[in-house]
Amino acid sequence: MRAVLEATATRAIAARAVPSRDTGRLGRLDLFVASGLAVAVVDAGLDVALRRGLAPAQLGRHALLCLALDVVVGTLLAAAAAAVVTLCEGLARLLPGRSARARDWLGSALYGLLGGALCFWPVRWTIGASTKRDTALVSWGPFAASLCVGLTLVAASLALRHAGRTTGAVRWRRGFVVALLLGVAGGACTYVDLTFFVALYARLHELLHAFGALALLGAVALLLRLLQHGRPRLRVGASIATALAGAWSFVFVIAADARAWLGEELAYAWRQPVRVDRLLGRVQLAEAFLADPTGWRSAAATQLDRLRRRYDVASTALAGKWLQPAGVPAPLRDELARARAGAANYNVVVYYVDTLRYDVGTDPVTMPNAVRFAARSLSFGRAYATASDTVSTLPSLLAGSYLPEEAGEDLLARARRGGMSSAVATAQSCAEFLAKHVPSFRFDQTLSVPDYEPGKKVWGYGADRATAGPVVDAALGWLEHNAQRRFLLWVLQYDVHSWHELDQAYLEASAQRLGVPGHAPLEWRYRVAAAAVDQGFGRLLAGLDRLGLADRTVVVLVSDHGEALGRDGFWMHSTFLWESLLHVPLSIRIPRLAPRRIDAVVGHVDLLPTLAPYLAPGPDGGRRHGLDLLAHVVAPRSRWPLPLLALASRGPDLARVGLIDRDRDQPFKLVLPLESAVPELYDLQADQPDDAEVGERNPGSMLQLLDELLRSPVFPRAAADQGVPRAATEGGPRGTARDHG
Repeated sequence: MRAVLEATATRAIAARAVPSRDTGRLGRLDLFVASGLAVAVVDAGLDVALRRGLAPAQLGRHALLCLALDVVVGTLLAAAAAAVVTLCEGLARLLPGRSARARDWLGSALYGLLGGALCFWPVRWTIGASTKRDTALVSWGPFAASLCVGLTLVAASLALRHAGRTTGAVRWRRGFVVALLLGVAGGACTYVDLTFFVALYARLHELLHAFGALALLGAVALLLRLLQHGRPRLRVGASIATALAGAWSFVFVIAADARAWLGEELAYAWRQPVRVDRLLGRVQLAEAFLADPTGWRSAAATQLDRLRRRYDVASTALAGKWLQPAGVPAPLRDELARARAGAANYNVVVYYVDTLRYDVGTDPVTMPNAVRFAARSLSFGRAYATASDTVSTLPSLLAGSYLPEEAGEDLLARARRGGMSSAVATAQSCAEFLAKHVPSFRFDQTLSVPDYEPGKKVWGYGADRATAGPVVDAALGWLEHNAQRRFLLWVLQYDVHSWHELDQAYLEASAQRLGVPGHAPLEWRYRVAAAAVDQGFGRLLAGLDRLGLADRTVVVLVSDHGEALGRDGFWMHSTFLWESLLHVPLSIRIPRLAPRRIDAVVGHVDLLPTLAPYLAPGPDGGRRHGLDLLAHVVAPRSRWPLPLLALASRGPDLARVGLIDRDRDQPFKLVLPLESAVPELYDLQADQPDDAEVGERNPGSMLQLLDELLRSPVFPRAAADQGVPRAATEGGPRGTARDHG
């Protein structure tokens, strides 16, 4: 009893000693803006720390530019947060005669409802982009995610309220714990945002970025609230910071010149996706939408309008050279015919490895059979894919054209005309995937090898059963029954595509058997899958020898695209046009043709013109964009007037288009990200071409290639302002995030 009386007296004395109004208390707007500025500093610091390719002298300027944009975004975010808090608290106080606890619960529930609602559609879109199957995940996943986010916000709000009502050491301890939890949550969202599925699911990343920033904002705001008592200078400093940030934000919002200046100054940041580039894109989209809400078309159309204005583009109409059949000079045509003596009796085998990078495909430790095969073949050191995903690559490879729906007879149709039996051997999930997304990829027989348990749901990813060996077994079995007639056999290996899904025990056993050294765990998985596929390739070649088919069979080793394997936090493919995604192995062994390494720039569209004479006799009257690769053998200085084209997709939209000019001794790669409309030029002769943009040093080359790209088949012109090129509307090169293969 005595202790209770003493405690009561102590609290009474303390109450008389504290003024009725705490003059050091931060106003709500000052508190949130000061916290938003702290988050802006963290965000800008992350961009500076993670960005590669900037000289040390550039880092300081880059940090200031990042901070200039982050301050605006942080201030607006803080103002929005303050408005939401004011609204929710005002609604909670509308409960007449209710207890403080009831008002706390109502206010917290409002935060939970708002956060859950904002979370629902991005999660629904992301799951829908991953699979079209009607599963429980598709039906209930968005609701479960929204419920989790809502409950988390309710719990955080209640914890903040409870911590704010305590005093003394208890207040500090509880407040610090809540701030720490918020900081950890914000850091976790930021980590996932920067490292998982980077740039693949844009809306999910926007949600993660926003939730991470809000969690950090709450953590800093709580710490400032704890520090404010007895520190009037803190209030003054926060008020000054709010005024300065508000003034700069006001100038930025109302002055188009300020926005244009900052956008031009940060244009280089688009080359590497980190943080400030995404903020800049959102600001520019908001600017375009608010300028004309009723006439706004799409993000891609907005940025392409910027491109036309920035470079004074006169026309983006498709150039006539892409619509004319590519002709071969008569003397060269005769030389090619002599080089193919006896071609009418040849078979064709294509060993097609999904997702195989050039550096791994030419590594003698990982893929010794592929390396030995290249040494006995026409080996192309600069072969490029049409796209960074299978769905966009395969049609142009088969048609030899970037307009496959207008190209006429494709590779499979030519084989049928030549009376060849045809078969494809591949994993079951791959066969199902291609039947759905590339229906033109049809053979007389499909040799499908199960790669997942019956009843399991897969969608291009998810198969965990290795098939490198069984696929070759199926191919060899088919060869034994068809060795007496001409054939086209396509062996499509899918294990390298599924490297992160494959059974761990299988990978460990394969690594030990094949001698794959263990280093980084994720890259190790990829290399083990590639090594097993290489062993299958060796078995296939041995089978051709055993069956007496090697001397009358053209064998092609090719990949459709590569894999990022961690570049800028991106582990998969699609979305970008990096060398690790476009540069692929390509070797062709032709009977009685001497092996040779060819360093000319070649591409997937060159395969059909090269293989067509081996499939069926007669001229090719189609509209081809590729060059017969044997021209590099009979006339090594052959030039081709058409460049190579490439594209990359994010979700259902086109993300990037690119061009490689092969009619020059110093080849350049031009990349145009549609989200920024800022062209990027790379020197393919550099050791790491994607690490150094050279457009400023080669403005003439950049403008020339840009003009060619804008008038090429992959550019999304007026008929496709939503971001899908004309060539992608009917079975052409189009990829999606949900099923990029």
